[in-house]
Amino acid sequence: MASTKKEVCIAVIGAGGVGSVFVEQLARLAKN
Repeated sequence: MASTKKEVCIAVIGAGGVGSVFVEQLARLAKN
């Protein structure tokens, strides 16, 4: 299951759009 660098970048950027919001919420929960 070897991915090309292009595929990895697309996956990271795609996940980053949704993931950044998810991570922010997790960070807030962790602080409380």
